[in-house]
Amino acid sequence: MGIASLTVDFGGKAVFTSSKVKPATWHCFWSNAGEQTAHFDCTPSTNTETEERFVFTVKDGDIADLSQDGKLIGRFLRTEGNPVIP
Repeated sequence: MGIASLTVDFGGKAVFTSSKVKPATWHCFWSNAGEQTAHFDCTPSTNTETEERFVFTVKDGDIADLSQDGKLIGRFLRTEGNPVIP
């Protein structure tokens, strides 16, 4: 999907931008789905009437995967900082 970064906050929100498949800014709410897994319910900026579900899974160390329908669409490395989600 061409996702360069993903921001997840402790308040239950996440945001990412896709640049290839389905280009949009995705605004998400997440819920706990396990010790290292969260479900993301996301709405794209291109169609705010739709919602898609993603699964975010924290792996060993500071690595996490984002998948949709069982297909890996992004792998991320944790970075330091305090990004703000509008």
